[in-house]
Amino acid sequence: MPARLRITLDEFDAVDDRQFEYALRDLLIRDGFDARQVGRAGDQGAGVIAEHSRLGRLVDRDRLGQWAHDGVPLHHLLRLPARRGD
Repeated sequence: MPARLRITLDEFDAVDDRQFEYALRDLLIRDGFDARQVGRAGDQGAGVIAEHSRLGRLVDRDRLGQWAHDGVPLHHLLRLPARRGD
């Protein structure tokens, strides 16, 4: 996966639930998290698990754009310790 993965908010708006979960997983991996997609279709949740004790924070649409499209690492947005390779 490219280290420079970028996803626009319009692209997020166009995907289904499952594709959204895979996109979140890929962004987490891009930022150095050990992440995997675990959700099932129609379960009404973003089924992605990432290894970090404080990762259960909400990311609003503005931060989603900064993270996914602008490339701001998630740990910067959430003020978490740096991940590998950062």
